Amino acid sequence: MIFFRRRRDGEKAGEGLRVEHPRYLGGEPIVLGVFSGKGGCGKSSIASSLCLLFSGLGYGCMLVDFDVVNATATSQLFSLDRESLDVDVNASVLHILGGEGEIAFIQPRRLSIPLYNNIDEGYDASKKLWVLPARLPRAENINLLNRIGKRKGDVEHYVRAIVEGASQLARGKRIKYVILDTPPMKPEGRASFSGYDEMISTAMAESSYILAISSYDVQAVQGLITLISGRYPYAMRKIDALVINMAPEDPGEMGEEIRVVARSWAGIERTAFIRYDSAWAQLASHISPIAYRLGGASKDLIRVAYQLGYISKKDMEKLGIPMIRQGTR
Repeated sequence: MIFFRRRRDGEKAGEGLRVEHPRYLGGEPIVLGVFSGKGGCGKSSIASSLCLLFSGLGYGCMLVDFDVVNATATSQLFSLDRESLDVDVNASVLHILGGEGEIAFIQPRRLSIPLYNNIDEGYDASKKLWVLPARLPRAENINLLNRIGKRKGDVEHYVRAIVEGASQLARGKRIKYVILDTPPMKPEGRASFSGYDEMISTAMAESSYILAISSYDVQAVQGLITLISGRYPYAMRKIDALVINMAPEDPGEMGEEIRVVARSWAGIERTAFIRYDSAWAQLASHISPIAYRLGGASKDLIRVAYQLGYISKKDMEKLGIPMIRQGTR
């Protein structure tokens, strides 16, 4: 299901993209930004699933949910632990900006990822998982937009401070990943505010690496490429992969057309397809899909994480997911 970059000079046919040692072996936390051109392509499901994967495997993850309008990743990560929705924010959070209860990471009491498709045998992911929610119901003091302001200068300043604070906390707690889940670059009728573009551009500038997410549609892929190339050209060198979500089992002619479009994008030679999975479609609006099922699209996403060097071969073996040797395209 995953198709990666063209063969480089001197590389043997059939090798594909192979990473022997994950990047997390370095000392600094990796700030991974997850971006999409428009909503509805599964960006937040991918962000929250990666968050559970990294924390469940012991590397740790801090998720910053900048999607202040929908807060999908927040909802998915806390839906397994309803009690955390009513958490006493002054008793069980770490503050990253000044002021009691101002902006805080919350640690869910318990979250799991299933091993061998059995949630009872899953890892407790909560020990190394912290979430900065965009908003939480029944908790007025946890509303990111109210705290960072709506003016352009305020948004840019606070987004930088939040990412820096998250990285410092991750460093101190030996957490290897900080994931930034952002609003879609093109709201298309969704609510926005005056600092909307500044939030996205600042988060993109603060990311070490970027995953660009698109639905399985040539126009959607072209639109995403146009948005990033036109508005955020500085981000091109940071993009790890263009992830095409909700692809059919056999991508067919459209899949080939998407690969051609992606490969024509300067600096981008890697494209990953994640198959359409009815389980993901049913769970995605309520819960992180990877929390309940390590099959179908979840397996595809985990293989993408391995191919990009986010997790190791031992992790794949631990999860019981066979590694598919990828041929170059």
